[in-house]
Amino acid sequence: MDHSFILDSKTNKKIKWIEFDPHKVDLKNIDELLLPIADFYKKLEVNCVVQCCGIDAFSFEKEAIKDALINENKNLIKKELVLLRGRLSILDHEAIVSDKLNQLMHKENFIEIIDHIITNIE
Repeated sequence: MDHSFILDSKTNKKIKWIEFDPHKVDLKNIDELLLPIADFYKKLEVNCVVQCCGIDAFSFEKEAIKDALINENKNLIKKELVLLRGRLSILDHEAIVSDKLNQLMHKENFIEIIDHIITNIE
C-alpha cells in the first residue's frame, strides 16, 4: 500500500509512510526520549486528540509549529529536537512505539517529521 503522510498542505510536503510488519521487528518505546519536549508536542495536537488519532492528531504545518513555539524557548526546543533525532538515529530498532503519541511507526518516518519541525523553527 502506498501511504503518504502530509506534513504541510501549503507546500504539499509529505513523507512516504514506510510499511513494516510490527510482529517481525524489534520495537523501541520512545516515550522517555520525548519528555524534554512534551509540552511542545502537546501544543501541536490540534487536529484531534492523540488517544483517537495518534500522529494524525498533530499538525506539522509551519503555522502550527510557529504557534506551538509561543512562550517556548525556541533554541532549547530546537536543541532538544536535534538531540532526539541523534538518539533515534543510533537506535538499533527499525520501528518505534509511543504511548504519548499513540503511534507505532518506522523510525525513519519519525526522524523525517523531526527534521521537518527543526527546519520550520524560526
